[in-house]
Formats: sequence, C-alpha cells, structure tokens
Amino acid sequence: MNKQMTDDEKLIQWVKKCRSKIYFSAPGTFSMMGGLPIELSTDIRTFATDGKVILVNREFAGTISDKDCSGILIHESLHISNLHHLRNHNQQFPHELWNQATDYIINGWIKSSENYGKDFTLPDFCLWDRKYSQSGWSAEKVAHDMLKNGWTPPPPPPTGGQPNPNGQPGPGGQQPSQGQGTPMPGQGQGQNDYPCGIGEILPSPANGQGEEAREAEEAEINQRVEDAAMIEKSMGQGKGGLCNKVVDSRDGTTTSGEMLRHFLRRAFSSKRSYQRPNRRFLHKRIYLPSKTKTPHTLYVAIDSSASVGIREFQAYRKNLIRWAKELGLNLIRVAYVDTYIHHNPETNEPWYDIDLKNGRGAEAMELDVYGGGGTSFDPIFEYIDEHNTDDIGALVYFTDGYGGVTTRNPSYPVMWVTSGCDPDFYSEDGYDEGAPFGKIVEIRAR
Repeated sequence: MNKQMTDDEKLIQWVKKCRSKIYFSAPGTFSMMGGLPIELSTDIRTFATDGKVILVNREFAGTISDKDCSGILIHESLHISNLHHLRNHNQQFPHELWNQATDYIINGWIKSSENYGKDFTLPDFCLWDRKYSQSGWSAEKVAHDMLKNGWTPPPPPPTGGQPNPNGQPGPGGQQPSQGQGTPMPGQGQGQNDYPCGIGEILPSPANGQGEEAREAEEAEINQRVEDAAMIEKSMGQGKGGLCNKVVDSRDGTTTSGEMLRHFLRRAFSSKRSYQRPNRRFLHKRIYLPSKTKTPHTLYVAIDSSASVGIREFQAYRKNLIRWAKELGLNLIRVAYVDTYIHHNPETNEPWYDIDLKNGRGAEAMELDVYGGGGTSFDPIFEYIDEHNTDDIGALVYFTDGYGGVTTRNPSYPVMWVTSGCDPDFYSEDGYDEGAPFGKIVEIRAR
C-alpha cells in the first residue's frame, strides 16, 4: 500500500517539479542548485537560501504560480552563484539592505532573459528599478547608493499571520490579496508586504567558521559556476540560464575582495582539455573538458611615483602574499614604474623575480622602492608590446590612481588595484577621454 503524502510533502514535491522544469530552459542554472535540499520553514517570509539549502514558507508558496516558483528558484540560484551569502560576512551593510541591493541586480537579469515569461516569471511585487536593475553595478555599489539616498530599515512584519502578495494561486489553491507595491529604491520603508523581496539570502554557515572556510566555499561555488556556464554554452542555453551572465558580471568595477580574488583565479586557472572529459557530467552525456595543472607566474607593475608612500607599498605586499598562498604561485615578476621603467641592473629587464615555491615562500617576500618621480602608466604596456612577452596571462597594476594612460586595450587582462582614485584614460592625442580598460579594484592602505 502506498503511503499517502502529507500536505507538506506535496508542497515540497511541487517545488521540486518546478525546479526540474528549469533544466530544459536553464540547464546550467539547474546544475547550480538542483541538488540542494528543499525544506519548509516558518522563520522566513517567502523563499530563502544560505547556499546549502532552499527554504520555503508554506503560506507564501500557496499563493504563487508554477512559473513564479521556477523564477524564484532561479533567483535563489543567482544569489548563490554571485556569492551573496558570503560577500557581506563582515556585516558591512545591514542584512535587509544587502538583500534588497542584491535583489535589484538579479531580478534585472532574470527579467531581461529571453526565456522570461515563457518558462519562468517573477511575482509582480519583486524588487526592480531601472537605475539599479539595468546599471551593471556591483551589489556593493547599489547598497552604498541606497544608503546615500537615505535608506532606512523596513518595519518589523505585521502580527496576526502572513499577508499575501500579488500572484496566482499555487498548490494551496487560495487566491492572494492585493499587494501594496514595491518600496522606492533607497528608502526601504516597507510599502511592500515583503520588504526583503521574493527570495531572501541568509548568511552562509561558513561565515562563522573563519576565512579559510569561506574561501573554500567560494572556490567550490566558483567552480560550479564555471562548469554551469560551459553546460549552457554546450547546450545553447546561455541566455536562459544566466550563468554566463554571472561570469561576465565579475569583470566590472568593484571594491569586493571576493571579486578581486575571482579575477586572479580565472586569469591563472588551470587549462582545460577534452582529452580527459569531466566525469561529473558524463552520466548526463554532457562532455566538458577537465582541468590540467599548470605552473603560475603573476606579472605585477607597481607605481613607484612620489605620490605612493610606504603605507601603499605595505598594502601591496600584503595582498601579493595572500594571493600567492591562495593561488599557489611559483613566481611573481615585479616591475617598478613611474614616468619610466626602473630596469633590473642584473638582467636589464623590467622584472624583479620573486621565487615562491607554490606560495610557500610568500611570507619572505620583499618589495623594493625604486623611483620617486612623476606618474605614467604607459611604459610597461609599451615594453610588453614591443618585446612580445607572450607568457603574460594577466597584469596586475598597483597604484594610487593619480596618473594617465593612453595605451589601448591590451590583448591580456589587466587589473588596476588602486589605493586612491581611478586612473585617467586618454586618447592618443592626450586631450579627449579615452576608453577605459581592465578591472578596477579599490583597496585601503592602512
């Protein structure tokens, strides 16, 4: 005799069916969160995730349609893919503000998907705003802007049960009441019945276990995102699945240390080869290349002009030590540049080599101070171009930002790590503003 399912079991089964439908329109996104447990909870108001589990409020789930449920699950997957449950671990922003800022961004992505409306939707009251949802900003920048515009925490939830938002009847079969609209960006005054949006992001359990645990979870998620993006490309579903959007979004300007490390991991990640297919996806008859290990060399340019002081150099060294350990770097090649390159007298080349033995010798790293003149960012790019330095996977440029560059976008990725302002980019005549290139990451020199 078959055991009769309880109402809770039926609801969880319905959510799983909505999740399974995502595979056909967004296979990469499905692979990101398809194996996460789904549990009911009365401690949340809609859906939520901490990166390890998907939580569902029973009353809320009874008010939404199948397509809304699929869209909310994609929403939660994007929270995980973008490391939102890890990036606010130092509580830089209030929890409610961080939820709203991240919601504005990923809801904009979902609504711009070619599959939106056909395979998945979002409830009408979800957080969306033209300024934030179509800007290409990082979540940190959105949160800062909301604070600047007078954001205040929403009021506590009303007593006497859960209010219903706009939506269509779900498995519970009850028609929801009219919602009260979306709170204005930057204010958060709780005009909406659900001020934290349709899918709350909860802090990761790893946040309380130290930096090493957070970095391990971050690395694991980044690997899943890259695999998911490759699945989407191989199956022609990148625009629907959005995992390629996640990868591309990490190329923007941000002050996040997590995004900075992601740039380095991508630039110096192991190569992939189809000679050994990735076993994780063979059972689905999806053939992806596996990784092959390669030694890592990091090329670094350091602004040694007079405006860069000892505190900046100490901050640069601290970051290099951390990256060397995390990436297991064998060699760092450093060039010191102000208005010209200060060549190594032993080799007559720009590079001062620091041997690291897979990162184990990082603590002994020393940076010398050469220069003290003006600032020009062009010399190192011109040298690399003239000498055809083909083994450069990426260049990291440490600077206070007070200077200009007329070089056009080089063929290798560039990361500007600035302790002051953004560099100025000029056209070749030196007068008109030129096209910026590379990632710009802010650090503090303490």
